[in-house]
Amino acid sequence: MTISEFSKIVAALKTVYTSPGFIPNEPALDMWYRLVGKNNDYQTISVAAQMYMTTGKFPPTPADILECASKLKAESSYLSEQEAWATVAKACSNGIYGYREEFDKLPPTLQKAVGTPQTLHDWAVVDSADFQTVIQSNFLRSYRAALETQKEIDKYPPKLQEMIRAAGAIEQKETVPELPTLGEIVGRLEQDNKNYTPEQCSGALGDWIAGKKERLGYGYND
Repeated sequence: MTISEFSKIVAALKTVYTSPGFIPNEPALDMWYRLVGKNNDYQTISVAAQMYMTTGKFPPTPADILECASKLKAESSYLSEQEAWATVAKACSNGIYGYREEFDKLPPTLQKAVGTPQTLHDWAVVDSADFQTVIQSNFLRSYRAALETQKEIDKYPPKLQEMIRAAGAIEQKETVPELPTLGEIVGRLEQDNKNYTPEQCSGALGDWIAGKKERLGYGYND
């Protein structure tokens, strides 16, 4: 966006946050523009600023506005329930013989909601009436749960996200009752994140992955 467009957003912010020290002069405006506005579009930052103003009690920092913008972008990347079902229904149309290939094409969140390639095959042979009612209802319930889990994972730094995805891939191979489930690990991270450093959270998940690999007979470099 241009600095003129960004100035409109700043003007709106300054009507809510009236502290004299909040973006007080042209150099401050220029710094904000270079950090927030220059590499982002007007619509995203405008909505992000509005989002912050509805909850933020204190004047924002550039990081606050960028965080809101990041959340907006993440939300826009998630498939709606209608889009998710349409994608799965299309995969099922080739699900009798090509169910494995179709499953591999699905986004990770949809794979989690479906469960296994065999499920696509099973759904593909269901009659049309049940497919559009019972199967759709069951899928959407699973998709809502998978999407909520993904949104929780997306809150964490990229390194932790990679570890959670690795843990999920291991858990799909086999569930070992003596070890915590991925859901329990994500819950622990959600709780621990309030009190512990990312390194401690990362350590907890790393221990889980190592234990799970050992129980399942993975090689050292797997």
